[in-house]
Amino acid sequence: MILKNSFGGLYKVPSDFSPTLVIVCGATATGKTEVAFELAKGLKTEIISFDSVQVYKEFNIGAAKPSLELRRVIPHHLVDEIDPPTSFSAGDFRKRALEEILKLSNKEYVVLVGGTGFYLQALLNGMYSTSIIDPKFKEELLIDAKRVGMPKLFEELKKRDSEYAAKIHPNDTYRILRGLEVLRSGVASLSQMKSDFKPQPITNEIVQFGLRRKKDILREAIQNRAEYMVSGGLLGEARSLLEKYPRALRPLESVGYKEAVKCILGELPIEELIPSIVRSTLQLAKRQSTWFKRDEKIHWLDTDELGVLGVVKSISSSLDKSR
Repeated sequence: MILKNSFGGLYKVPSDFSPTLVIVCGATATGKTEVAFELAKGLKTEIISFDSVQVYKEFNIGAAKPSLELRRVIPHHLVDEIDPPTSFSAGDFRKRALEEILKLSNKEYVVLVGGTGFYLQALLNGMYSTSIIDPKFKEELLIDAKRVGMPKLFEELKKRDSEYAAKIHPNDTYRILRGLEVLRSGVASLSQMKSDFKPQPITNEIVQFGLRRKKDILREAIQNRAEYMVSGGLLGEARSLLEKYPRALRPLESVGYKEAVKCILGELPIEELIPSIVRSTLQLAKRQSTWFKRDEKIHWLDTDELGVLGVVKSISSSLDKSR
């Protein structure tokens, strides 16, 4: 079997050894980490993460990474691998994930887990490539973001690629910077690249399972996680990161870190930190649920009704029946 990525690279995988991809997705705080671990342990395989924050080194508490203990038992790929401030796009994720799948081609199954739907979409269907862009444009934009502010940069984006700008929020720092990065490089506009893109679906057998929880239980889990992060040193970690990297760095804009940075800079009262994180996380969970619900191929399981082991048993049973 030949796997072709969006960069034109070919990955040759013997068909007899091509693993089935078992995808565990869903909103944050639905138990994905625990389910993936137990599932991989039972299937005697390894885990590939599709999480846009956990992939970065140094971002630990706010990223809710799997513990080192879990990672010692079951290898987790694309967790704690990228050095900030290196940019890591959905196209980069696809390339790296395909490489990891190739390395695990002797396994019957490989478990993929995460909540970044755009990464998963890129892996399964391909992604237009921006890999030829010189990193200097990203560095220049981060400097400009500090010098003139994001509203000015958003105005530049609207003038130069109005189609793309119309689809994003004026506060979406990452996508504003990404759009201008491409434009300033002189390669093309992102709207043009998307228009020209032709899907390149992966050929592995794929089974997808989504985890969900009732709203009140999910809210409680998110509240507990926010309290745990703050008591575990989130502010100290964010302060250390802010001293080293620009505020506009993508993972510093993610839920948890964004609120912590505001608190450090005096833009958010300390007593509002946890409630603000909870609100933002609930909004994120809603966006994630909406994204994944569009895919009719996902089989949904209730974590709070079945429990982690019950979910794992249900998935394992489904895999046995499909053989």
